Amino acid sequence: TWEDGEIRSVKTRDLRVGDYILAPNRVPETPIKQSFDVARFYVESGDRIGGLPGKFISDLTIDRDTGKKRIPPFIFSLPPEHRAAFLQGFFQGGGSVLGGGKTTPPQRRFHNTSLDVVNGICYLLMSLGETYSVYQRRFENPNWSDGYEVRQRARRYGKKETEIGELALTKILRIETYDFKGFLYDLVVPDTQAFAGGVGMIFFHNSDGKLTLTTQVGGLLADIRGQEEAERLVREVDALWVRYGADGEPHSGDLDRIEAVARQAALAGLRLQHYPIRHLGTERSGDILGAMHRDLVERGVEVRVRTEVARVLTDNGTVRGVETVKGQVFTAPYVIVAPGREGAGWLTHLARDLRLNLSINPVDIGVRVELPAQVLAPLTDLLYEPKFLYFSRAFDDKVRTFCVCPYGEVVTEWAGDVLTVNGHSYADKRTENTNFAVLVSKNFTEPFKEPIAYGKYIARLANLLSGGIMVQRLGDLRAGRRTTDQRLARCITRPTLKEATPGDLNLVLPYRYVVNILEMLDALDRVAPGVASRHTLLYGVEAKFYSSRLKLSRDLETEVRNLFAAGDGAGVTRGLVQASASGVVAARAVLERL
Repeated sequence: TWEDGEIRSVKTRDLRVGDYILAPNRVPETPIKQSFDVARFYVESGDRIGGLPGKFISDLTIDRDTGKKRIPPFIFSLPPEHRAAFLQGFFQGGGSVLGGGKTTPPQRRFHNTSLDVVNGICYLLMSLGETYSVYQRRFENPNWSDGYEVRQRARRYGKKETEIGELALTKILRIETYDFKGFLYDLVVPDTQAFAGGVGMIFFHNSDGKLTLTTQVGGLLADIRGQEEAERLVREVDALWVRYGADGEPHSGDLDRIEAVARQAALAGLRLQHYPIRHLGTERSGDILGAMHRDLVERGVEVRVRTEVARVLTDNGTVRGVETVKGQVFTAPYVIVAPGREGAGWLTHLARDLRLNLSINPVDIGVRVELPAQVLAPLTDLLYEPKFLYFSRAFDDKVRTFCVCPYGEVVTEWAGDVLTVNGHSYADKRTENTNFAVLVSKNFTEPFKEPIAYGKYIARLANLLSGGIMVQRLGDLRAGRRTTDQRLARCITRPTLKEATPGDLNLVLPYRYVVNILEMLDALDRVAPGVASRHTLLYGVEAKFYSSRLKLSRDLETEVRNLFAAGDGAGVTRGLVQASASGVVAARAVLERL
């Protein structure tokens, strides 16, 4: 709610007074309280690619009741350049352009009486990194229809990262609860990032947080720094997370019972990888990172957000600073680049510009498995997140479980311009299902050097065939038939990702991957009977894109003197704990040289 030009209350469960959210920095004439539900577009439409022409006309053209128009559902799964072209045509054909000069770009506007159209256009703008304002319009003239106006400051469509020109960090002063019966589309940020915010009618929240307290998975620090020091770093960063609010004891389990499970797994051809897990919870990660940020600010650290670095400046093989996209130069004798997994592409381009050596990491492709929580309860109660490793009989490929979410839910996430699937568990909320990923790891050899493009190609195929995420019963996958709405309705496992489209993953995943996944599920069934039930659900696809690995020294220094790289973006870590530890390594290396 708005009072005197400021946000006075935020209606959500996951934020607290004193937190900050992203919100429009201009007050709408009449705030719109309707939430956006992209899932409804998919569920209610029944659209398929083969029926586009008729549906497209009936959805958007003038032969339909104006207030009932909507954006055709297939538009949301198009590649970015096609979504951009659609928006350009939409504004040119049904909107107007106002203002504009040498320093101020023009503003595009359109008015519509259909809230579904407004919601759809806002979502498309958001998916391209564009920002906008929404106003509710009421006219005194009875011949004019009331409706909604979307205003968008003109910038280049399709640009992945644009300035958030109409948003500002706003402090929450009061929170009130209320019963809301409508829809909310919840965007989740993958793996290691955490924040909360919103744009228009879309709410963002932080991701599920798990600290895997080991050097055996999640990175290469043991190879880089040695096993003893890597273990010490893991203990140190775990203590830091606890200091900033990660409460509770790590899940370690009964060692005798764990050993019995490991023996049973070995008989099935599986290797149990048991490590202590500290679960932060989706709803708590933002609080912890917020506490870290406040501590940094209190120590005098200046944090500049929305400041994109265009290039790293060097002189005779030594770093000299960075230059932003606006041409601002920051000189520095030492630079640490840690852009995270989302910034891996940026770091790859940087490496090419600086002629740094890169090695190609594998890409993991597979499915998200969902089943009744009681099937895995003996394992998740003991281990919380059981990790199993398997090498397939047919192809000797590495297959593994990943990100087990006891009593959790399946969610979607964007990997650049493709929609993939993931899972979450909450600290204070439970469902009747457990989900986990089964991933096939593949290392490519010369001359192929684009594993991420390969993984996105498969994910994009699933988007094309299903309009988003595909779900299939395991029994139907084995039988070589598509799961239909009717077959899904008879499934005893109730899907938590309601907007997933029933389909056939055999049309998406290569034969080699399907065989590997089926072998893995059959092996798991020998440890936890019921995993390979015909009622087990498979969502596709899940993919993990790992950064190309930079050539780094023991101190994580690149081939450019005094330029360091850390975290997932540098290709040396794959999770919260070792990413945190790599930051400590790089920072201490700088301190030793000061």
